[in-house]
Amino acid sequence: MAEPQVVVDGADGASVNPQVAAVKASLAKVSESFQAAIAQQRPWSEVADRSQIAKPEGFNDALSRIRKNIVYFKANYLAIILGMVALSILWNPISIFWLGFLGAAWVYLFMIHSQPLVIGGRTLSETEKLLGMIAISVLVIFGLTSVGSVLMSGITLGLVAIAVHAALRVPDDLFVDQGPAPGTYMSFLGGINNPQSVAVGV
Repeated sequence: MAEPQVVVDGADGASVNPQVAAVKASLAKVSESFQAAIAQQRPWSEVADRSQIAKPEGFNDALSRIRKNIVYFKANYLAIILGMVALSILWNPISIFWLGFLGAAWVYLFMIHSQPLVIGGRTLSETEKLLGMIAISVLVIFGLTSVGSVLMSGITLGLVAIAVHAALRVPDDLFVDQGPAPGTYMSFLGGINNPQSVAVGV
C-alpha cells in the first residue's frame, strides 16, 4: 500500500499531509473573503432608512433601483441571504443533523484520516475520494433528505426580501465603490481595494 505523501511546513519543519494543507489553505481564503465582505457592509441604519422608501414610478424604475441598490448594498444583501438560510435550517432541525453528518465526514476523510482510503481492496486516489464525497453530499442534500429544499427555501426568501427592498429603496443618495477585489472567492462583491466612489443617481 502506498504511503501518503507529506509536505514540510516551513514554519516549524513538521510534516503535513498535502490534502490537509490544501484544505487549510482553502479555509483561509474563504475566511479572508468573508472578512472582506463584512468590511464592505453598509450601516444597517442606512439599509432600513424609511425616509428613502418610496413606490417606484414603474417597472423600469423598479429595475433601475434594484440594479443600483444591489451594487451598493451587496454585502448587506449577502448577509440577508445567509441569515435566511440559517433561519430555515434552524426551523428544520433534521437539516442540522444531516449537514453536521456530512461536515464530520468531510473533516474525517480529508483532515483526520491520513491513510489512503481503501474500498473493496482498491485504494482510491485523492481525486476519486473528492469526487465520491461530492457525489454523496449532493445525493444526501438533494436526493435522500429535505436539506436541499430547506436551503433553497432560505435562498428564495432572501432573494424575495432583497428584491422588495431594492425596488422600494430610492438610490438618490448612494455612493458605490469602483473596482473589484481580485484574488478572493468573493471578488464579485468588488470595491474592497479601491476607495474611489461615484454617485448613483436615478
